[in-house]
Formats: sequence, structure tokens, C-alpha cells
Amino acid sequence: MNISFARPQPLRAALALLIALLVALGGTLVAAAPASAVESPVLTASTAPSDGGAVTVVGTGFDPAGVGVYVGLGSAGQTGFYTGSMLETVWVAADNAEGSSGMGRTAPLQADGSFSVTFTVPAPTEAAPAYAVYTSKAHGLGVSDPSQNSTTAIMFAAAPEPEPEPEPEPEAPAAPTVTVSKAAGLDAAGETITVTGTGFVADGTATNGARPPLADKFAGAYVVFGKFADAWKPSEGAASSARKVLDGQQKWVVMPEDVATIGGTGAGAVALNPDGSFSIELTVSATEANEALAGNYGIYSYAGSGAKVAAFETYTPLSFATATDAPSLTVSKVTGLNPAGETITVTGTNIVTGFVNTHVRPGVVNEAGIYAQIGYLDANWQPSEDAASASRSNAYSTWVKEEGAAPSYTVWSDNGDGTADFSWTVEVTKAKLDAVARAGATLAVFTSGAGGVVQAANELAVPIAFATAAPPVTPPVTPPVTPPVTPPTTPEVVVPTTAGSLTWGVKDSFRSYVTGSVAHGSISTTGARASGGAFVFGQAAGGSFTKDAGVGTANYSGSVRFTGHAGVLDLTFANPVVQVDSATSGTLYVSSNGSRIAIASLNLAAGSRSESGAAVTYSGVPATLTAQGTQAFALNGSPFYAAGTALDPLSFTIGAPGNTGGGTAVIASYVQQAVTQSATAQPAATPPATTGVIVDGGTDKVKEGGKITITADGFQPGETGILVVIYSEPTVLDRNATADSTGRVSWTGTLPAGLTGQHTLTLQGSVDRGVVIDIPASTKLTSLASCAVTDAKLVWGFKEAFRSYISGTIANGEWIVSDGAAYETPDFSWSDGVGGYDSATGEGDIAFAGAIRFTGHGGILDTTVANPRLEIIDADTAYVLLDVTGTTQEGEEIKQTGVRFVELDLSAATDNSTDALLSIQDAPATLTELGSAAFGTYEVGTEFDPVTFTATLDPECAVAATTSVSDEKPQATVTPISAGPDLGWLLWAGLALLVLLIAAAVVIIVRRRATQG
Repeated sequence: MNISFARPQPLRAALALLIALLVALGGTLVAAAPASAVESPVLTASTAPSDGGAVTVVGTGFDPAGVGVYVGLGSAGQTGFYTGSMLETVWVAADNAEGSSGMGRTAPLQADGSFSVTFTVPAPTEAAPAYAVYTSKAHGLGVSDPSQNSTTAIMFAAAPEPEPEPEPEPEAPAAPTVTVSKAAGLDAAGETITVTGTGFVADGTATNGARPPLADKFAGAYVVFGKFADAWKPSEGAASSARKVLDGQQKWVVMPEDVATIGGTGAGAVALNPDGSFSIELTVSATEANEALAGNYGIYSYAGSGAKVAAFETYTPLSFATATDAPSLTVSKVTGLNPAGETITVTGTNIVTGFVNTHVRPGVVNEAGIYAQIGYLDANWQPSEDAASASRSNAYSTWVKEEGAAPSYTVWSDNGDGTADFSWTVEVTKAKLDAVARAGATLAVFTSGAGGVVQAANELAVPIAFATAAPPVTPPVTPPVTPPVTPPTTPEVVVPTTAGSLTWGVKDSFRSYVTGSVAHGSISTTGARASGGAFVFGQAAGGSFTKDAGVGTANYSGSVRFTGHAGVLDLTFANPVVQVDSATSGTLYVSSNGSRIAIASLNLAAGSRSESGAAVTYSGVPATLTAQGTQAFALNGSPFYAAGTALDPLSFTIGAPGNTGGGTAVIASYVQQAVTQSATAQPAATPPATTGVIVDGGTDKVKEGGKITITADGFQPGETGILVVIYSEPTVLDRNATADSTGRVSWTGTLPAGLTGQHTLTLQGSVDRGVVIDIPASTKLTSLASCAVTDAKLVWGFKEAFRSYISGTIANGEWIVSDGAAYETPDFSWSDGVGGYDSATGEGDIAFAGAIRFTGHGGILDTTVANPRLEIIDADTAYVLLDVTGTTQEGEEIKQTGVRFVELDLSAATDNSTDALLSIQDAPATLTELGSAAFGTYEVGTEFDPVTFTATLDPECAVAATTSVSDEKPQATVTPISAGPDLGWLLWAGLALLVLLIAAAVVIIVRRRATQG
């Protein structure tokens, strides 16, 4: 049974509403009942189990001739049934059957005034240590007639003595393990690898040395590169001759205090970490001398100083690439290529695999792969030799990876021995390659490591060349006799003096995404500077553009780097090159993460062109993302934008080389909201404290859904991240209450709507403080019952930017509507809302059923918002309340119900309401503090899509409301009941309305539980 006081059961809510109406009507509709000659009511209850359970309650002496009695179970100490808060209620009457009805649970009252019912009593807690059973005359009659009132305490059995807990078995230490960074395809001439060990811990005297220098103390372990015999282990009696250490590659891992004892680091000593782990580097090779030895190549470990410890004896096999196995690169045609276009096939054989991609989110492991590219190389171009990315330029590129990679990759064929083969067919033209040419560089097909990993073995290159046109054969001619002429004066060549530069913002929405609340990233520049949201790159030497020719290239220097998603997103665009192809078109190239790509097509015709001396300036040139450029705008291989997407326009001047003066600087980054919330702290499952919190104005001033101010002492001075949590079910109201310089916390907030009864409000931080409060039910529901709403509709797009993010190529997600929610671009909608509206006060409370489930990022993001509730405070303000469950985009679990999610500004909406219709159009919505804490993506005050809602009203409600607020003072008239009109119809009309509201509430609760299930 759910013992939470936070969410009243449907019967309890219905009874509260019924009672409120009947109490209001009772003096008019019901005459005092005549006294009956019956016994005084007596209740007895069986003893409850110590940890809660079934209790049988027997009543005698109750009046069988009346409407019966309500029998309720509640916390002890309440003054009576109607003034208290019941956990469970049974209506006992002469005509009732055992079971349930539209009025809730029922039971029969026997003719002799006796009955028997069973309750399930919760276990005692600090917040609710005792329980009692209460009775009173049913249907509100017990308010004026206490004859059937009684109270009986529930007694609990003594708790059994707890069984002694067995002593936990000590955990066995993890077995020693050794791993290496690379084990296959090693360079036979020599390659350095990283060796990592874990679990090398002392085990009493079993791991002590048998001889100096570490006799009778922990002897550590030798870690060596060697070629050992099949039977090599000291613990099995193998002689030392079976263990041949190669090239002096031996380390001895020991306790830190013993490093000096065995000769220090110069003698190969390595200090073990306290947990028995270590990491070292060894250089391995398969030289001619090593090949001549018998045995098995590998990394071996075994106990030092003569100890024999079988657990320390590990063997990790190594294998080397042979000359025939070495990676190689071939090209189907390398000379005489057709300048207008030639299709070539690039083949890679025995490419070394096993390098781990570093450009993925944490926890994801896949192959780094290689880049295969065609472009120009400097003499020193290899990344393994620290060559800069500017030493490699390309006009054609593909990322070669394992099977199952995205379609934009070239998939290799795995050879099963740590190597792979691939084939790439591509058409090349001289014009496109000339655009990335550099003086002194060589045109070639080449490969290099991808995924942020340097791969020396895979750095291969094959030079290629285009055919050159043979000079035409000209027949000899007799030159004519030309009269002497005066040679013309050759005009002086004008050299540009205006410094050139390129200004480009990349893409405005991408910059906002990187520094926003989704990516939590930053933007930095090196050798460039920021200006008005764009980046300015100075002109570099080189390039072939001249004003007279009107075509050619211009080189620029500097870089801009975008990082986010805790380092998973890391894109750099460097050293742009503009190629002017004609008077109307051009191409923008950038170096992106080590590769030069054509990122954008330029529509020069749509920009403006001007000249100043020999310098030429293009302004406002539209840029469109190319297919190759989509590979640069990507996260985990998934492009952000499709080919053809408009990028920011750019402006550039082709003049003299110049420097923008930009060093390295972070020019934009995500800024947390002023109060940094503790997003990872979790509240205790049960209240950790019930004392130490003071409620401003006293606990008797607490109201359902109202403001509350609390204070508590004892926290650390200036402490932040203190949780504000209310129970029974723990609900976080704030994640960042803050202590002042004395350690005092003062917090003001809003209690959840719908939360009534006894609860515990706590502050949880370096210490815990709490207070038990009783929240009386709001009278709003009773007043709203005067004007019931049964066909309301809510239309809301939630947040357009969030929908775009979910459905776009970043999250690659979707949303699913269920349980009554619907979607028709661009809005979600909920129909058949039920509740009430008071036109006199402008208050309303309307509930809807239905859920939206947002998913993305391969399932990391999985958040459901469900069962919206429209809480109208007055003519200016309303809230949309939501149940929020699932996991946020950061992977954090969330489960909160009835969250005041967004605040609506009704004063800024279009109000088309009439006496018969409540109609609010486009009410601006902003995220609340509770909504931000529950949703986890946006900050407090973020604008969400506007909200529209409608509801049909009974025009008579407006008439009644007008009458009820009239300034006229009616004259009181006393009329005997017997002489008055028959008002029974009013009672039955009220009951019919209540049945309608109760049925609607049950539907909402059942749907909510189905959604949560």
C-alpha cells in the first residue's frame, strides 16, 4: 500500500469535495435527526504487526437506522474524522455490500449496530509514529451530530529481535593482470609500447623475496620484453635460462620505499601505486639477433628477488609485421593523369588496425581508422615527426574505418591479424588540386592516422602527376621586313599594399549551440581574432590570384576551435584558402583536424566586389556547405548539417600579407546560471531529520501550493548545493540552497500543488535539518466545483528549439505521444481536460491525460513529460504542471510529479473568453525554477513556446459568480424547515456533479499510473 501523504487517494479527494458541499448545504437541506435509543458506539482493533500490516476493526453499538458511518484510518492525535486527514476510509451502512462503489470502499452495518472491516496499517516512522481509527456519521452529518463519533488507537506488536548480521566475507584481491597498448603488427625495427599492470599487491610472506636485495619483504615483480621458452615459470621450477630478456628491456616494479634499495629508476626501478597498479614503456623489436633466438616474443611478468609467486606470472604475446606484411599503398595510375578528369583507384594493404578513436563520447570504443587523401605534401609531412597540419593539404579525402561505420566512411576489410585492406575509387581534376598547391610541395596520394591518433606505420605516400601538353609544332615562316618602331613603355606592375583579410562567422546557430546549455562548450582562436560574432583571419603569403586575371587562390592564416560535450565535440577550422573560380563562383577551403577540405561553395555573384589599388574586396558573399564539408561539421561521425545548408556569409580582401594581431584566446564559452545547481546530489529515501528547521510565521500558516520561508543553522559558512526536499515521497524543491557566512540557510519557495496532509520538509547538505508540517487541503477545489469543466483542450509546441534539437542530426532522436496526447506540426495537444473554473476569482484547475517521450543520443536522453495540469492563479498568471520522468541528456535519472514547469503570462495573451467559453490564445511561457531543476536542459526564465487553451463553461456559472460578488447585502430570512420548499433536487444535483468530478479524477489517476508504469 502507498503510504505517501503527498498524493491523496481518489476516494479521499472525492470525500473532501463531497464533505465541503454537504457541510455548506447541510444547514439548509437536513433537519436534525431524532435521537435513537441505541448503545454508545464502541470500537476495538486487533494488534498490528510491528512492521505494519492487516488490522481488523470491530464496531458495536452503532445506529443501523441512519445513513451509516465513515470509518477511517489516520495518524494518531487528530481531533476527529472530519477535522483530520485519513489514509483510508470505509463507508459502513445497512444497505451497503462488502466491496467498492462510486463512493469508494463500502461495508455492511448489521441490524444490531455491529460491523467488521480490515485496514492495512503502515509501519511506524519518525514522522508518523502512531495510528488510530476514527468514526463519524456519514455524508457530513457527523459535523452536527457527534453521536457516532469514536476514536481507537492502533497498538503495534513488539518488534522481534533482529538476527545478527554475519560478518562479511573479505573480498579476494583481484588477480594480477597485464595489458599492452599494441600487441600485433609491431614494427620489427623497434616500437615503443605502453605496458599497464593491476593487482600486484602483497600477500603476506607468500610474496616476499628469497634473496637480497628484497629478502623477507615484498619483492614486487619483474616486467620484461623477452623471448621465453614454453616452460618458463619460476613457480613451476623453470630455470632462469628459459627466460631471455631482450635488448635490456626490463623493469622491476616495487614499493616506493624500495626504489632506492634496488638502484633507483636508472636501474629500472618503478614505484607501484598503492592499489598495486603501474604503467611503463618498453621498446620492443624483432632484430636479426632476436630472431635467431628460440622462444616466444612477449611481455612477461614474474616475482622479483627470487620469490616464486604463481599469480604474478603473466604472458602477453607480441607479433611483428614482416616485410611482406608491412602496410603498403598503391595507385592504379600515377603519371599522365588527364587534367580534365581521371578516375584512379587507391589500394591500401596491411594497414595496421587497433588504434582507439579519441573523437567519441566517453564509454564508446571503436577504431580510429585512417585518412586517405590526395593533395600536396611538404618534404617533412608525417604527423609522427611532429609535422604541422599545414604541411599536408588535400582536395580529396575519405575516412577509412571498420565495418559498420557510417555510410560516409570507406569501409576496410579486416584481415583478422591486426591489419586491414581497403580500396577507394575517386575522380581527380588538375584544377581542383591546383587550388591546394603550394610552392615546393609534391602532389601525392597519402594516408595518415585518423581519430586523433598518430599512426607512424600507416603514414604512406605515392606521388602522382598529370600529363603535360606537348608544345605545338610550328612550320618555319619567312619573317616579314618590319620597319623600325619605337618600343612601347611597359607600365609598372602595381603591387597590392592593402593588407588582406578574411572575415567569417562559420555559422551563427552552430556558435550558439556550442556555447549554449546543450553542448556546454567554448570557442577559441589562435592567430585570428573575433569581431562582431565573426572571426578575422590575416592574409598569408602565397596564392595565385591577381586582379587582372580575376581568378586564382588567396591564402589566410589562423584557426578557430569549437569544443563541447565534455570534449567529445572538438572541431578546428584553420588556414582558410579562397579559390576564385570565375567572376560568379568560388570555393572556400579549410584545414579541419589535420585534413584540408572544400567546406563551402561561394556565390560571388550575390556579393559585392570593389577594388582599391591592386587589392580586391568581396563583401557579403553567401556560402553553402559542400558534401565534403559535412564531414567537418560532425559529432561521432554524424553530420550536424546536410550538404546545401547555408553558412554565414563571408567577406575577404585579397591584398598584401597581413597579421590580424590575434594570439590564442577563448572568445566565447558556456556560462552557468548565477546559482550553480548541484545536479548530481540525490535526496535520502526517507526524511533524514525532523527538527532544526524554523518555518517563518509558524507551521499553521502553511498552505497547499503556497509560498513558504524556512531557516536552519549548522551548515558550513558559504555552503552551496544544499537540497530542499519534501517527503513522504522525496520531491526536490531546490538543488542549490545556500548558507551565509554564519552557516545559516534561509530559503523561500513554493510548495507543490496538490500536496496535503502531514509531510516532512528538509534541508540536506553537510548536515541535515527538518520540520514536520501539516498542509491543509486548499478550498479552491470546492469553489471551482461550482463551475465544472469537462471538455478542455490544451495546445502547446513545448519548445521549438528543443524539438529541432531532438529531430536533428545532433541528437538523432524522436518523440512519441501516448495516452491521450497528440501531435500535429508544430504543436502537441491534449483534449478532454476536466476540472473547474471560478469566473468570480479567475481561478481554475484543469487536468489532462497524455504523455510525450523524447529520446536521443542513442538512448542517453530519454525524458517523458506527461499529464499536464493547468493551474490558473488569477487573470494574469497560470502554471502548466507536468510529470517529468526518465533520463536527461546528461544521463541523469529524473522522476518528479506535478512539477510547476512553466509560468504563463496571461496578461500578454489574447483573451477571447465569454460567459460560455474560456479561451486564452498564445500565452507566453517561461521555465520555472522547479521546471529547470526537473528538466535539466534549460536555465530558469528560458522562453518556451506559447500556450493556448480553451474550455466550455456553463453561462449560469458566470451569473452565479456575478451575484456572489455583488455589493448588495441580502436580508436574512428565517423559515421553518417544514414550511420551506423542497430542496432535495439541489442535493442530488450537487451529488451528480461530484460523481462526474470523481470519475474524471479516477481516469486521470489511472492514466498517470499507466504512464509511469
